[in-house]
Amino acid sequence: MRKIGILGVGQRLNKCYEQLICYLGREPDHLFDNSLDKIGKPFRGKTIESLDILKNNKLNNEIIDIYIAIRNHEDAYRQLDNIGVGSIYKLGIEKSEFSINKIYKLNNNIKQNKIINIDSLKGKWVFISGASRGLGYEVAKSLAEKKTNLVLHARSVENLKNIMVLCERNDVQVVPVNANFESNEEVLAVLNSLEEKNIAIDILINNAATSPSATLDRGGACIDTYINTYKTNFLAPAVLSIAIIEKMAKNKYGRIVNITTNSQDGLTSLHYTASKCCLDKLTIELAKTVEHTNVSVCGVDPGYLKTGMSNFAGSHNAETAMNGILLGIFLGRDVNGKFLNAQDYSNFNLENSIQKFYNDVF
Repeated sequence: MRKIGILGVGQRLNKCYEQLICYLGREPDHLFDNSLDKIGKPFRGKTIESLDILKNNKLNNEIIDIYIAIRNHEDAYRQLDNIGVGSIYKLGIEKSEFSINKIYKLNNNIKQNKIINIDSLKGKWVFISGASRGLGYEVAKSLAEKKTNLVLHARSVENLKNIMVLCERNDVQVVPVNANFESNEEVLAVLNSLEEKNIAIDILINNAATSPSATLDRGGACIDTYINTYKTNFLAPAVLSIAIIEKMAKNKYGRIVNITTNSQDGLTSLHYTASKCCLDKLTIELAKTVEHTNVSVCGVDPGYLKTGMSNFAGSHNAETAMNGILLGIFLGRDVNGKFLNAQDYSNFNLENSIQKFYNDVF
């Protein structure tokens, strides 16, 4: 019988271990890790081993299949390939941080990249909500450099002055709009203003979100906070998306990128994560309506960013999420209905990010 080994022992593997056993049909025979702090330690009744035992052929010539449980698997794959492991698999996690979406075999065949024309965005109209700071600010700056025209949203036009000046240096049109997304009337007013200006949105980035402190108690003290969070994080993007996607379909081009989360912070952020779950459902259902067209809807989790949303306590700078968002724009129907983890692509340029996406997914 072929032996089964897992490379990468940590929280992600621990959370989905039972699901993995169901996939494999039995428990793995070996658990491997490259961390000296973990090697020799117990995990789920087994001892974590070093890959050196494979290098030194200390498994008595066992035929072993290795499943990589590391998110960014490229270095691990090369390491195993150099050792001579023949069958290497990746545990694919598409949306939920601790749920295995699929298992697929890796190989060293480089798949042909989809040809991306960066200039194809020139002159397109992009709507970015929450553009005055944080991730929205970085998205606006990046897309202005690619010569897109921009509709930038914030609660106050005054808050958009800095990013507008920065974007206009690229000789693109920049239109500011203001709206409190807790108010449906103000959201509709934004749509009406686009109609009046005869602006057809080609790309919609639903970025604006709120995550105030709120923990429900028996008295429901935070119920208004919950409702307003749903309005901003789900209902406003839904109203914008449903209105704009109809025109995208008529124009035979459109991209909607919904900024989501894989956060698992428990009750203290339940209002935020639950509202994003609704946004994810919107992503899935809208994607179904535009299958086999040149319109796409996808979700992108930017990761835990050092922005005002996290009180600058995050792990990543906002610009590290850009490749994930650009994939949501450039790859069109190939990402329709899918969810991307932007940090999976943070260490690559755009060309290599595209290659990584196709190598991982197809």
